Amino acid sequence: MHDAAEREHLEYCIRSCESEIRSFKELIESAERQIESERQARGKAARVAHDRIQHLTKSFIPWQQEGLKNAQESLERYQSRLGQLSFIENDGQLELVF
Repeated sequence: MHDAAEREHLEYCIRSCESEIRSFKELIESAERQIESERQARGKAARVAHDRIQHLTKSFIPWQQEGLKNAQESLERYQSRLGQLSFIENDGQLELVF
């Protein structure tokens, strides 16, 4: 990959991972708020709420947490790779220096 293109690609991947991390965190927070809301249910709604809470705690939240973990690990890898690249400007072009 061309030096500047590699840097641009890594920066894009970093921004994408950061966006994914924000999305996963928002989904987890939303699910946690929904659990608190569901706990207020009474009567027939309590049975349905119990099922929703089970789904959120046993399936949905762990799935989102796994996605969050994967995105954070990817972000660290991309940041590390970008940090390993050293560039100098030569005639208006960025060149990779080893």
